[in-house]
Amino acid sequence: MDADSISPLSLWLLLPVLIAVVAIGRWLAWPLWRLVLIWIPEFWHLLLQVPLPDTLSWRIGRRWPRFTAWITGRVDPNRFAGLPLTLIVLLALYLVSLAAGVLEAVLENEELVALDSHINQALTVMRDDRFVHLFHWISGMGHTNTLAIVLTVAILLLWAQGRLADLYGLILAAGASSTVTWIGKYVIDRERPASLTFAEALSPSFPSGHATGSMAVYGFITFVVARQLLGPRQQFEVVYWGLTLVGLIAFSRMVLSLHYFSDVAAGLLIGAFGVVAGIALAEYRRERDAEPAQP
Repeated sequence: MDADSISPLSLWLLLPVLIAVVAIGRWLAWPLWRLVLIWIPEFWHLLLQVPLPDTLSWRIGRRWPRFTAWITGRVDPNRFAGLPLTLIVLLALYLVSLAAGVLEAVLENEELVALDSHINQALTVMRDDRFVHLFHWISGMGHTNTLAIVLTVAILLLWAQGRLADLYGLILAAGASSTVTWIGKYVIDRERPASLTFAEALSPSFPSGHATGSMAVYGFITFVVARQLLGPRQQFEVVYWGLTLVGLIAFSRMVLSLHYFSDVAAGLLIGAFGVVAGIALAEYRRERDAEPAQP
């Protein structure tokens, strides 16, 4: 079916659908949040309390003392350099593998290229003029100039509050992810989708710089804010609405026909890797700064 033969839906139908998707997502995300932040840590704490048989524990420790000490340190839940850092490294490796898989598929898999085209064509039903203008405004929140202003303000606030660990983490998250994205754009040099709206962009398509930058900057700021809150419900609200903003910015790039689905997916993965790296740096520095000075 040609894109010209697809009629866009009315703004008054699209807006309730969008609001319903966001509301249902929030309703479904809360149980998952509780599972990840409350139930899983409690289960892990109970699991660590299960002792190995004395004979087995003694034999393992005697035969591989250094390896045993290293493993014990990696699963220690009481130090950031223990279990938290181990999980962050595993998550970072997983994000890298996903991004590499998307890149390989874009370069070699014709099925993904066809899927990108089908999704772009299917989104024609959402290209009502007023809806496109709404998403053009949302997309502007992920523009380089907007992100630069937000990043500058955040850096100044963190510096003024003396929160250097978070400041360095934010700089790493934004800097590393943006560097990877812009190198990838000009090395891969993928053409953007055919222009179906008034929106324009000059740089190559893959990966999406808006998706990368929004995830890195807004994602890390969301972490900084949520970390200061005590209740899990408050933290959930901050994280959910922060990621919803990132998701809307990424989705706007497809509605505006400025990016394919795979461009946006790769950008979000690169940005998420930047956030994970920034969190690791911030928490490492925070733990190091909290340690008592050696006499």
